[in-house]
Amino acid sequence: MGHKLSSILETADTAPDEFNSGDSKPTRRGRTLPAIKLEAERQIEGFVKAPLFVTTGNPAQEKVQRRGVHYRALYERAVFGDPAVTTYLSDWVAHGEEVRIYDGELPHKLLSLIASVSWRT
Repeated sequence: MGHKLSSILETADTAPDEFNSGDSKPTRRGRTLPAIKLEAERQIEGFVKAPLFVTTGNPAQEKVQRRGVHYRALYERAVFGDPAVTTYLSDWVAHGEEVRIYDGELPHKLLSLIASVSWRT
């Protein structure tokens, strides 16, 4: 099984800095993670796994939180070894991010956005 997984990884068609939204619509593919976060209307939830590449805080998160989007994240404890993260974390929490800490290693990074949905009857 490990051999099968490694061959899948070797043929991946996305660069490490590209975001895969799992969305097949061509107009949505290849967008950056901050651009996708800005679409959230109600809630953003995520798994935060090391390593993180934080250099300027998280402007997209700050913008959606000002609009009232609820932000919740489960952080892998290893993330807190990075001084860049700990520098900004208190600001994120002050703006309303709900933080939980996981002592183990999370299986992957994950982000879920919840937008308003209108149902037709």
